[in-house]
Amino acid sequence: MRITCWQAMLGSLALVAFALAGCGGGGAGPTGDVQGRVANVADNEGVAGIQVTIGGRSTLSTSPGGNFTARGVPVGHHQIIVTCTPDCQLVSDGPVYCDVTAGQVTALPAPILVVPFAGPPPPPL
Repeated sequence: MRITCWQAMLGSLALVAFALAGCGGGGAGPTGDVQGRVANVADNEGVAGIQVTIGGRSTLSTSPGGNFTARGVPVGHHQIIVTCTPDCQLVSDGPVYCDVTAGQVTALPAPILVVPFAGPPPPPL
């Protein structure tokens, strides 16, 4: 029996897919939810329309009250990235992280603070 290159490649791909499925690479895996809030540093009022990305996967916008809930975030330790619009600036001592547990809601302990601008943004800090 003679095996062509295409048959060999298909056989190799099938083996790789089988191996990945056995180690969790073929499925979605366990997930949890992350809840948080983006607020004005001056008065702690929620800021709407801020883009929030969790673990480089879930991107969403904050509600009118500054709240967000990311559903189906893979279990693990993730960085939360807040992308301000041109009329605000993030106030932070460093990156914000969260630990997602399967089937659980991870609530951030404090709001992520921003400084909204009424006019053109000031120069970077």
